Amino acid sequence: MNLEEYLKENAEITAAYKHARWKYSSIEEFVLKYGKLYKNKPLPKDFKQGLRFSPKACYQNAKKLSNKRRELTYTEGFAVGNMGIPIRHAWCVDKDGNAYDCTWVYQEQREYFGISFKIEYVNEHYKKTKEHAVLESSFFDDPNEFLVT
Repeated sequence: MNLEEYLKENAEITAAYKHARWKYSSIEEFVLKYGKLYKNKPLPKDFKQGLRFSPKACYQNAKKLSNKRRELTYTEGFAVGNMGIPIRHAWCVDKDGNAYDCTWVYQEQREYFGISFKIEYVNEHYKKTKEHAVLESSFFDDPNEFLVT
């Protein structure tokens, strides 16, 4: 099963439990609606210049990289990790739809499916909440506030 199929299956399972006031039954449904599949590419060495990335800090790392390199966009969603299991994750993408992960070691078979966020939205979210991940909060916001078009 690929990552998109996994998200669809989980969205279908949770649809039965959707609360009447909720727009979406799950994070998976939300990511499927506004996100897309990205092509995995190795992180170029010059992207790392002057930056230090921490293990297990994907949200902070992706935010740091997208603030430094404005041609990249902060993206959050699901990625397939070392064990082959989809998990919540953050990375950066370029205008061509290439995913650059500054937290995990590059592996060609990785899949990335997520929503690209305006960096201003991400930075403001952190100022207000001190939370690095934005996906849960954006779940309730107007998509025009955060979507990169």
